[in-house]
Amino acid sequence: MKFVDVKCAVRRGSVDPLRSALANLNFPRRSAVRGSRTKKRNILKGITGSVGPGEILALMGPSGSGKTTLLNILGGRFDGSDSSGTVTYNDSPYTPALKRRIGFVTQDDVLFPQLTVEETLVFAAFLRLPRGMTREHKHARAFTVIEQLDLDRRIIWSSKFRCKKSRFYGFTCADVVPSHRRILCSASSLIHEVDEIHILHALWL
Repeated sequence: MKFVDVKCAVRRGSVDPLRSALANLNFPRRSAVRGSRTKKRNILKGITGSVGPGEILALMGPSGSGKTTLLNILGGRFDGSDSSGTVTYNDSPYTPALKRRIGFVTQDDVLFPQLTVEETLVFAAFLRLPRGMTREHKHARAFTVIEQLDLDRRIIWSSKFRCKKSRFYGFTCADVVPSHRRILCSASSLIHEVDEIHILHALWL
């Protein structure tokens, strides 16, 4: 992946919805509505870089420096109009079809608390794996990831509920401690990439 001269500006300030509504009403005397103007702040100023196969890129910086914005742009998740630059993946531009192949783990856990660990991975498999793959193969892929990452042992012995391994598949995401929810989030995002799952396993050993 390569990114060249990536720039982005965000708007500062917010519009008071009540004042905005009043401003649109037909009063005999219309006064200026305060707080309706917003200013732009440049948070990304010509960022250039590249990441090769097998490499890991770490973005570091203080809060508000634009790390999340840059990741959103690189992952094709930024729909703002105040951005520019070029991002290519294996020298090809971003396409909607590519989005299914990009794993994105947010800063906050985005798991459905009412789903079990098994259901979470099966749900991810049905979303990310090819349509031509059978239901049986998608279910099998979810169980393979559980075994590869040793999720049953990790979650059972770190959970607030100590129980037998046979009850692992009844665990909901709400039962999993925060530090291990991140593993589950990563596994859900990368379930369609075999090599990345092996890398994730090595990182969490």
